[in-house]
Amino acid sequence: MDSTAKHDGKVLAGLVLIFVAFASIIPDIGFRITTMGFVWTLYRFVIPASLVFAFVLCEGKSLVKKSSMTFYMTMFMGFWVIYGIALLLISRYSDKHAGFIELLALANGFFVFVIIGMIGITEDGFQKISKAIVFSLNALLVLAFFEIITARHLPTSFFYDTKANAYNGISPHAATGFLYNVNDFSAMITCLFPVVLVCWRSKLRWITILAIMAVNMVNDSTSCNLAIIACLMFYFITNDKIGQGRRFIRKALVIGVALVGAFIVLFGQSILGGRNDILGALSRQVTNLKNSNGSLWKRVTIYKDSVSAFIGSKGIGLGPSSFTPYFTKHPSASNLANPHAVLVEILFEYGIIIFVWYVGMMVAIFKKALHCYNSDKNRDNKKQFMMIMMIVIVYIFVGFAPSAFLGYAYQWLILALCCIRLDITKNRRIEYA
Repeated sequence: MDSTAKHDGKVLAGLVLIFVAFASIIPDIGFRITTMGFVWTLYRFVIPASLVFAFVLCEGKSLVKKSSMTFYMTMFMGFWVIYGIALLLISRYSDKHAGFIELLALANGFFVFVIIGMIGITEDGFQKISKAIVFSLNALLVLAFFEIITARHLPTSFFYDTKANAYNGISPHAATGFLYNVNDFSAMITCLFPVVLVCWRSKLRWITILAIMAVNMVNDSTSCNLAIIACLMFYFITNDKIGQGRRFIRKALVIGVALVGAFIVLFGQSILGGRNDILGALSRQVTNLKNSNGSLWKRVTIYKDSVSAFIGSKGIGLGPSSFTPYFTKHPSASNLANPHAVLVEILFEYGIIIFVWYVGMMVAIFKKALHCYNSDKNRDNKKQFMMIMMIVIVYIFVGFAPSAFLGYAYQWLILALCCIRLDITKNRRIEYA
C-alpha cells in the first residue's frame, strides 16, 4: 500500500505540474529555442519529455482498458496523426513547415492521451487537477485585466507586433494572455469555464464567470459569450434534477436574470472597450448577411467554398495547413484565407474519415456523460458529468471563434480529462458489479 500511494503521489504531482501549470494552460512562457528553423516552446518540449517519463515510470504498461473511452480516443488521435502525415506527403497545397507544426500539435494531443492512459487518474486526482485548472484560469484573468487596463502585453502577443496591430486596427486594450491573439485567448478561457462553474464551489466563481464574459466582450468574441450563456442555461435546467425543486428554479431564474442584466448594463455599452453587445451584434450580422457583406456573410461564403474544395479532393482532404495556401491560389469571394470553424478546418484538411470520427467521438463523450448523469445518484458525480456535457457544448461554439483551432494545446488535456472521468465511473461500476 505504501509503494502504491507513493507511486500515485508522484504521478499526480507530475501530472498537475507538467500538464496543467506549464504545458497545456501556459504553452509559451518565454521558453523558445530555435533548431534548424523549428521553435521549441515549453509545450513542444515538455509533452514529449513527459511521455518518456511516463513510459519509464510505468514500464511501458497502460492502465487503460481496451473498451474504455480513453483508449478509443487515443487510437483516434494516433490514426489522425498517421493519416495527416500521409496527406502532408502527397498534398499539393500543404505548407510543409506549417503542416509539420500542425501535426506536431496533434501528436502532442495523442501523447497526452497516451500518458494519461499509462499512469491513470483516480477520482481524487481528477478533483485536484480540476482545482489546479481553476487556479490557473484565475491567474490568467488577472493578467488579462492588466493587459486591458494598461495595453501592455507579453512578447508572445499579437499586440507586441506593432506593425500587425496597426494593420488590423485593433485596440491594444484587449487581452491575449500567453497566446497570440484575442480570439485564441477568449476561446481558451471559455473552454475552461465549465471547470470553474462545477468544480469550484465558492460563490467567488460567479465573479470569475463575469470576468470571463467581460474579457470576451472586450475581445469582441461574441460566440464565446454565447457558449457561456448556453452552458449557464443548461446548468440551471439540469441542476434542478439533482433535487433542489421549485425553490431552486426560482433562485436560478433570479440569478440568471441578474447575471444577464448586469452583463448587458456593464458590458453591453462598450464600457470596458468592447465593440458590440451580443443582441446588437447578432442583429447587425443578420442584416449584413442579407446584404451580402459583413463578417457573417464572409464566414458563410468561406464555408461554402471550403465544402466545394473538399468535394474536389474526393473526400480525402487537402492536407495539414492547406487551407490558407489553397485560398491564396484560389481566392474566395469572402477574401478570407482561414477556416474560422474547427469542423470546417477538419473536413477541408483531413477529409470525411477524420471528420466523421471526430464528430462521433464528441457525440459519444456527450452521450456517455448524459447516461452517467441519469444513472448516478451521487450529487457531486452528477455535477461532474454535467461539466463534461458543458465542455462539449462549449467546443461547438468556441470552434467558430478563432481563425484556426487544431493547434491549441489545452484542448487535448480537457478532452483527456473528460474521457478518464467517464472511465473512472465505468471501472467503479464493474468493480461493484
